[in-house]
Amino acid sequence: MQGRKPIPTAVKELPGNPGHRPLRDREPQPKVGEPPMPSGLSRYAKQAWKRMVPILLDMGVLTVADGDALMLYCEAYASWKTAMIDIKKNGG
Repeated sequence: MQGRKPIPTAVKELPGNPGHRPLRDREPQPKVGEPPMPSGLSRYAKQAWKRMVPILLDMGVLTVADGDALMLYCEAYASWKTAMIDIKKNGG
């Protein structure tokens, strides 16, 4: 696709649709809700999942389509936490 990439409707609505152009109404609308926790998460990743899901649900930004992205965040957090514990224990 050539030219400028379309701006998502939700992003246009944030500043109040300053261009006053008609907004698209046929964009995908994933269901707001909690995706199932993937099996096989590490211990710290599970802790991060259980901490983040209620926060994101309260904000109204978590959808059932966000499971993989949330899983990757939680595992990245777990890797960081494990590394920090190792550094504190064994030195850097």
